[in-house]
Amino acid sequence: MAPPAPTTAPRETDLLWGGLTSAGAHAGRPAGEVYAHPGYPGWIYMSVDLTGAGTSYTGKVSCLLVRRDGGTVPAGSFSLRGGRGSWGAPIPDVDRSTLVGARLTASDGRVLATSHFATGAET
Repeated sequence: MAPPAPTTAPRETDLLWGGLTSAGAHAGRPAGEVYAHPGYPGWIYMSVDLTGAGTSYTGKVSCLLVRRDGGTVPAGSFSLRGGRGSWGAPIPDVDRSTLVGARLTASDGRVLATSHFATGAET
């Protein structure tokens, strides 16, 4: 008889997830979600709603993946309208064990929201 199938995916294929929280004057309020699958092929999806944090930012934003050592990896840019938007794209081949979160920044470099990643096994 074969052993039972594992109930979770192998660690290296776990999805990374993080709830975005607002930064700035209304820090810590829910601001969306980030899903990332590092490796090859890697991808990221971000859903943003800053309106609950009192931010109606309209313009270009950038998503940065944050490494354990504090360094960042640019993942891409997209536009928000009235504080809302969503985006998905392929990401560079990144060692998942080094990633701890994501950061959403305005075109002037101001941090709009941050996220700490949990793996699929932790959610």
